[in-house]
Amino acid sequence: MLENLELLPADPLFRLLGEYKADARTKKVNLGIGLYSDDQGQPFVFPTIKEAFKEVDTNDFNYQPIGGNREYLQLTGQLLLGDLFDESQLAMQATSGGTQACRLFADLICVEQKGRELLVGMPTWGNHLAIFGELTIRKFEHKAEGYKKVLEEAPEGSVLLLHGAKTHNPTGLNLTLEELQNLIAIIKDRDHFVFVDMAYLGMGEGMEQDREYVKLLFRELDNVACAVSYSKNASLYEHRTGALCVKTKQPKAVESQLQRIIRTSISMAPGIGQEIMINVLKNKKTAWLAGLETVRQTIEARKMALVEMLPAEFDYLKNCRGMFGLMPFTEAQIERLKAEFAIFMPSNGRINFGGIEVADIDYLVESMNTVTNEK
Repeated sequence: MLENLELLPADPLFRLLGEYKADARTKKVNLGIGLYSDDQGQPFVFPTIKEAFKEVDTNDFNYQPIGGNREYLQLTGQLLLGDLFDESQLAMQATSGGTQACRLFADLICVEQKGRELLVGMPTWGNHLAIFGELTIRKFEHKAEGYKKVLEEAPEGSVLLLHGAKTHNPTGLNLTLEELQNLIAIIKDRDHFVFVDMAYLGMGEGMEQDREYVKLLFRELDNVACAVSYSKNASLYEHRTGALCVKTKQPKAVESQLQRIIRTSISMAPGIGQEIMINVLKNKKTAWLAGLETVRQTIEARKMALVEMLPAEFDYLKNCRGMFGLMPFTEAQIERLKAEFAIFMPSNGRINFGGIEVADIDYLVESMNTVTNEK
């Protein structure tokens, strides 16, 4: 029955990671998949997360509620929205990471009204286009004037996809708060819905500054939702810990729809990560936020150390925030970096500053200069 199925290509980032692991060269650098590593290139786990993991109750691995642990959702909502958190205006759902939170919102929109347009600034995270593939996707250039133009021209009630805070995957460059504020009137007038993919909360300009981006939207708009992930900012990658928060006047009705979608797909989100974040946000929040700020500053320092040694044409990367930036390499140059120097990055030139080891910076600069200087 399944003999005629087409063989699909592997996910580009995970294929690249496999190539990196399989490469036998002793000197190799992985700038691809979005993982933060320590100064020795080893996987990093926040100390507060390790402590909380040891304190998880291992006597009860029973089913979680379909909607997720309510305390976890309340604490996550408070972290995201601060003094704006109002549970009476929010539908919340625990998800299997940020990716599923995005997919869950896509499914919810299709339940409410199929055929809506999704407005996507390009470039974006490649998975966005697949996740929202059941909507009609309208692409536009990821620049402030591009957002204004598309919001004015798109059908009323379209969905605008935004990356959270100053972070952006893959460019590292996002709308400023002022630019975002200038779009609010158009969004309201055209009755658009705004969806924020907040994959790196606290890793752009710090927790307080980052959440001001989301708070502005939740304060000004009625139609807004946000996907939250603890993969990067709490190193819970494999434990798939996320949430979807939707502002609505009918939270119970929306939550019932979200729970129906969850029940017919995964039944419930994994519970371990939720338990860990409850512990951290109740008992270790100050230490966790301090550790997160150290990680943010370390990523920034690694980026600056690299860019300062590269030619002036790379200076725009100094304005990037968060883990990523786009290098100005051709696909041929990227392939040469991999083949000759064992430097692995995606074909679009996205670089993960969080994966750079300080000891590798001289080697990276030398290799990058070689491929850019030789025509």
